[in-house]
Order: sequence, then C-alpha cells, then structure tokens
Amino acid sequence: TGHKDWVQACAWSPDGGRLLSAGVDGTVRVWDAADGSLLYTVTGHKDWVQACAWSPDGGRLLSAGVDGTLRVWDAADGSLLSTLTGHEGAVYAFAWSADGGRLLSAGSDGTLRVWDAVDGSLLHTLTGHKDWVQACAWSPDGGRLLSAGMDRAVQVWDAADGSLLHTLTGHEGWVNACAWSPDGGRLLSAGHDGTVRVWDAANGSLLSTLTGHEGWVRACAWSPDGGRLLSAGDDGTVRVWDAANGSLLSTLTGHGGAVSACAWSPDGGCLLSAGHDGTVRVWDAANGSLLRVHLVWRTHGRPGHAVWEPGNNHILAASDDAWRWVGWQVRNAQGRVDRLPLETFGAVVTV
Repeated sequence: TGHKDWVQACAWSPDGGRLLSAGVDGTVRVWDAADGSLLYTVTGHKDWVQACAWSPDGGRLLSAGVDGTLRVWDAADGSLLSTLTGHEGAVYAFAWSADGGRLLSAGSDGTLRVWDAVDGSLLHTLTGHKDWVQACAWSPDGGRLLSAGMDRAVQVWDAADGSLLHTLTGHEGWVNACAWSPDGGRLLSAGHDGTVRVWDAANGSLLSTLTGHEGWVRACAWSPDGGRLLSAGDDGTVRVWDAANGSLLSTLTGHGGAVSACAWSPDGGCLLSAGHDGTVRVWDAANGSLLRVHLVWRTHGRPGHAVWEPGNNHILAASDDAWRWVGWQVRNAQGRVDRLPLETFGAVVTV
C-alpha cells in the first residue's frame, strides 16, 4: 500500500532507477522509478517524516522528522543503520556532503548540526538563526553550508569550523527552501513571500527575484546542468525557470493542493513533485507533459490506490471503497466510468 496521508518529501536515487518518498504517515518508501512498484517501506519514526534523501553513492537513505531524530537506513533492504539524536525539537531538513562522509541537519531548535555519517557522532552545532531553520544544503565542493529559516534569513557557513560567512536578507517572510547551483557559484532560495531568489554565493548579493507563484513557495531545485530552476508551492503548481535570466519556461499544473517537494532526475530529463493531495507526479522536463501520477487517497475510511498513465484508456483508479470493489476503473471518451477486473491491466501499482 502507499502513503496514507500527505507526502512531504521525495528524491531520485543517484542512478535514476529508484524513487524515495516520505510523509505524514511516518513512513519512508522506496519505489521502482520505471514502473512505480513499491520496493519496500521503512518504519521507525514516531511522527511525521519531513525530509528524505539518498547518499551520494546510493547505498544509504536518510530521513528526518518531527520526532527530532535523523535515521540512516541501508538502501538495499531498508534496515536501520543508525539513529542520530540531539536536536531539541523537530528536524525539518538535512543534506549529505558530496563525499557522503558528513551530514547536515536543521531544526526547530534554531540550530544546524554537522554529523559524522559513519559513526553518527556530532561534529559541530551552528547557531545564528533566530527561529526555526527550515532548509539546509552543502556546497558541491563540501567547503560551505547553506541554511534558511523562519527568521527570513539565508545564511552561508564555513563547513570546516562552523563560522558564519554571510547573512542574506530580502525575503519578506519565512524562507522554506534553499539550494546551491551545481558549480557552487550561485544560491537559490524560496519562501512564504511567493518569490524564488537567486544570489551570488561569493558575496551574498541578490542577482534576481522570480515572481509568479500565488502563495507560499515550499521547494526549489537547480537542474543538474545549472541551466534551469524548479520551484513548487501552495498554488498547486510546479514551475520551471531559466537560471540565466529568470524567465518562466513552463508552469505544470495538476496537483490538487499545495506542492511540498520537487526534484530533478539525475539526467535532467524528468521532474518529480509531491504534494498534499497525496500524489507523486513525474513530468517531462523538456515539454512539461505529465508522464505518470501515483495517487493515494482515502474513501470511507478505507485506503484507495491508483496509477494514472495519461492517454490511451485514461486509467483512473483502483479502489477499495464503500462498494468493496477492487479493480480498475476506466473513463472512456464519453466520460462514462466502467469497472474492469484486475486482470485487464494487471496488478495495481501504488505510491
């Protein structure tokens, strides 16, 4: 079965073959990126899981949540390798160093923490934010750290000694997300003020402000080649921007609520988004077309599951609802919904 509530975070594996998702139901799930099948589910968090990521080599998973812990899992079988504790409150974000040897975490206690990814020991505690820290990231070369928080600030730190290098101001509300460009020369941030901002990483100057979202922007990401930007927000849209001039390239619509996470595939060819409507969506990065929707919802207290592959017969849903029907529902060209047995299209795929 799939997530039973909002999906808070999603990520591609480094080789592009698997997907990772985490949500309010307290689970972390790994999926086959090609066919959407569930590979396994890991449990252990005692509350919402706010963030998830793959290690750079793809061998480990990391998750963090409202229970104040970070957990490292074996990506092969989902077994728990270590649990990191120390934050005095929820952990909202984290990042792996490029070499996979260190972890960076950010929490509601207003601190950033740097950990040894192998033995779980705490290396540094960074203080400077005046409120919850919502997001964090390592520079590509591992030498600097980036953070963003509810105090409206974006901060750049020295990774070796934890000293504060720059504080970037300009957002008129909480800053929800931040990211480095692949070459480490620019920074990206997104916030409650509905803007996405691009900064010079060397001196902290503001390069451009991207507007268009109608509401909070919850997530942002650079394309692997650094040429495009991705953002997602409470207006239910995912937007692709030109990183050089800030122009809007495409607006992807379809989510039935806020979009809380977004990511590029490692080759830059696909986009991934996850939202409060319980769906994980895969898009074509070149033309913005929807490739696949994985949907989970609830009907009369019973779980329902679906996969929608646009085109052909417009397969919409498979459910276990008040009628206790388990099978495919197909909407034809006239809009009529027909029920067909599972054998018609094969097993139900859920995310």
